[in-house]
Amino acid sequence: MKQTMILALMLLFSSVLYSQTILNNPRIGMSTTSNLKIEKIELRDTTTVVWFRLNTSPGSWFSIPQQSYIQAVGAKEKLYVITSEGIKINDSN
Repeated sequence: MKQTMILALMLLFSSVLYSQTILNNPRIGMSTTSNLKIEKIELRDTTTVVWFRLNTSPGSWFSIPQQSYIQAVGAKEKLYVITSEGIKINDSN
C-alpha cells in the first residue's frame, strides 16, 4: 500500500518576474524521481509555491536537497528552494 503525501515547497526569489499565475498539472521536462508529481505551481510577485504529490511505500524515506530548484524551459534563471512547509530541507523525512 502506498501512502500519498501532499506537500508545499515555497521557493522565494528576489526579483519580480511574473504577475500571479497558477499552472495546474504543469508538464515536466526532466526530473530526478519518478514517484513525485508536481500538481500546481503558483507564480506570485515575490514567491513561487510548488504543490506536489509524493507516492512512497510505508517505511521509506525521502529527502529534498538544499540545491533543489525549478526552471522554466528555455530560461536561464533557476528558482531554488529556500524554505518549506511540512518537511525539512536536507533531512530524511
